[in-house]
Amino acid sequence: MLSSIVGCRHVMGGVAEISARIVEPGCLERISERKLIQFGEMNRQQSARAQSLHGALIEAGIETELSEDINVTIWNKFVFLTGLSAMTALTGHPVGRLREDPDTRELLEQIMNEALRVAQASGVPIGDAVVAERLQFIDGLPAQIRASMAIDRAAGRQLELPWLSGAVVRKGTELGLPTPANRFVCQALKLDAMGVRHSWPAWSGNGPQATCSELPTRPHSDFGTWVRSDYLPPYWSHWERVASPARRPVFQLSVG
Repeated sequence: MLSSIVGCRHVMGGVAEISARIVEPGCLERISERKLIQFGEMNRQQSARAQSLHGALIEAGIETELSEDINVTIWNKFVFLTGLSAMTALTGHPVGRLREDPDTRELLEQIMNEALRVAQASGVPIGDAVVAERLQFIDGLPAQIRASMAIDRAAGRQLELPWLSGAVVRKGTELGLPTPANRFVCQALKLDAMGVRHSWPAWSGNGPQATCSELPTRPHSDFGTWVRSDYLPPYWSHWERVASPARRPVFQLSVG
């Protein structure tokens, strides 16, 4: 998204691994012990600016890693986040109970495996071991942790569903890959996707009858509509401003 505005040479990719919540405007509470920043150049080069930023972060006492391939690092988190977000939002339970119960743990693993297969089929060089590694990581998380999507659902806010399980379903459909676990997540959370503050917009002419692959990503407003047209993480895509019939700005995502 940023690269389409300022140019790729001004942007690096990054991932933050931390669990936190907004206590009030301007006040955040960190829940997890882990607080890691990973970043790198999108072209996988170890540039001088990346080295300089890495050194500055370390000097400031911030735990950081300079990724050899930030694309894979971002996908690694996507696989994990899709599973954890789906299960904590669906059940309302924290990660501790989900990982201990054999049925919920199995569903969590299936959701992540589908995301992994979609990534691999899309040409991302990510290994099969990622799911097992992420499950091991989940086993070490504080038992009370919930993903932000679970917190948003409880608060009646709009969900990240279209970018997570919805993304897996859309790309799976495009690639001819079955994604039954993520489709179930979309079906189960669909009515809460826009939050209680917004009614369903007329999206693709279907409104509440839209399919899982048609989940909208922004509510209609006086300032236009945000329409998601591809599943990929933001660093592979850009927003294009187009004119709407009502002369309000409409933004449509397209692959960069």
